[in-house]
Amino acid sequence: MKPQDKTQGRLFIPDDYTGDARLAVPMARAANADPVTSDMAAERIEASGRATAQRRAVMAAVLAHPGCTSAELAGFARMDRHAAARRLPELRKAGLVRNPGRRTCSVAGILAVTWEAVA
Repeated sequence: MKPQDKTQGRLFIPDDYTGDARLAVPMARAANADPVTSDMAAERIEASGRATAQRRAVMAAVLAHPGCTSAELAGFARMDRHAAARRLPELRKAGLVRNPGRRTCSVAGILAVTWEAVA
């Protein structure tokens, strides 16, 4: 079942939407130069299932709204823009999304990369 935009421009994600199996593969990682607390936070968000839920939500937003920036997708997915910005590169690494270009973000007002699903 593909998610549909149902509520005033917000993305409705059905409870039974699972998307691609790669969304559930643990991906959250801290950068090598980050403090150990960042590694601990990445482990916690994966163990809790929140990272997988965030990946599903942002992937559903990408499918419904291709060509949006991470801040715009965060609004559709009803998540903090920082969470979307962390999950999108994970999805790119998994081969699920790509960056087709750049444009001025309607949320942040700055030049930002856009995201679309890989066909």
